[in-house]
Amino acid sequence: MKTINKCYVLLCIMATLLASCKDGDFDPDKKVLLLTGTETSPVVKFAMDDAPAIYYVTTSATNKVDNDVIVTYEINYEALATYNEKNKTSYFTTPESSVKLLDTQDTIKAGKASSSGARVQIVSTEGWVDGRTYVIPVSIKKVEGGSLDVMESSKNILLRVSRTISFNSLDISNTNLYSEYWFEKSKPGFTPISLPAYTCEIKVFLTEDKPNRIRRLCNWGGTGGQNMLRFGEEGMDRNQLQWVSPSGSVPSKTLFAPNRWYTISLTFDGSKYIMYVDGVKDNELAGTSQFAFSKFEIGMSWAGYNSSQRINGRIAEVRLWKRALVSSEIQVGICGVDPNAEDLVTYWKMNEGSGHIFHDITGNGYDLNWSDTWRSPTESDIYQNYDKSSYVSWVIDDNNKCSQ
Repeated sequence: MKTINKCYVLLCIMATLLASCKDGDFDPDKKVLLLTGTETSPVVKFAMDDAPAIYYVTTSATNKVDNDVIVTYEINYEALATYNEKNKTSYFTTPESSVKLLDTQDTIKAGKASSSGARVQIVSTEGWVDGRTYVIPVSIKKVEGGSLDVMESSKNILLRVSRTISFNSLDISNTNLYSEYWFEKSKPGFTPISLPAYTCEIKVFLTEDKPNRIRRLCNWGGTGGQNMLRFGEEGMDRNQLQWVSPSGSVPSKTLFAPNRWYTISLTFDGSKYIMYVDGVKDNELAGTSQFAFSKFEIGMSWAGYNSSQRINGRIAEVRLWKRALVSSEIQVGICGVDPNAEDLVTYWKMNEGSGHIFHDITGNGYDLNWSDTWRSPTESDIYQNYDKSSYVSWVIDDNNKCSQ
């Protein structure tokens, strides 16, 4: 059961009420009720390893109550819909059959300031879709006994289910792997995808610290520009990331450490390029240049630079969207997103574990077949077709875990 520092709760509630009241309306002696853990946000982590799993929802008062207070709870899907709309998030409700509210009532005993707890149980995860972040919305439905009001901003608790996920990843340490997949060359009739606004995303795990060379990671390329990522451009720290956008360079403020996963998100809204690291804004650049997506490159494949700009590490969760995501959306998708999410153009999880085709799981058909790639072997614009399938290598170990 979760506990809470009552003095801290009281200070938080008083500050919130004071900010929301008009002059002369604030009553510092007024007691209120709230769902424990929602003082700063209604979203609370529900960590689980496997089903069945139980979370205890409790109600707290800002001071000891004089009489028994009976609290009735309900699962309230409307509360989650309202939160998603207000905060531009895309949390999913769990299937009704997979969750039970084992206790609908709870009591704060006279002389106490918190209840004993009501149990919310995840019965099963059968039918859950990989990539979706599920939330169980629980609300205070009714209060009996005493005269305490429920704090409006804390009457709902959104239990965000956190599971540890193990995943496969693509090993990008072999320089022979580096090449480009050109949709225009490999798919007759393909038309470059015009993107007035977009988001490019990739998860990366580096296994080398500050090598004395530039390291090319990847490139979403096409007509009118590119979105290329590389570490350690000359004049920069060797662990600093550079985004070469259609309008110029966006260097990261983050210095990337080895042996941990990062999610890199690059957004363009028509007037500004913003780089996010793990969903947190890192740097930005003003600009208006667009591009039309038609190819994806792993590593540095041009001429003989594949070796001199090699990158030792792994990648996973490569995505392209046709709009600029915001921070809250990116943070929800750190471990994965719904393949059917709106505005998702391509989604290569890079977790096949075997074979040489990186499947686009959106169903839009943008598979990357690494037996049919293109690169220029000399410093020219003459590209040749290469079968790179034998250099595809997969890795999964204790480092390949994600929990959010």
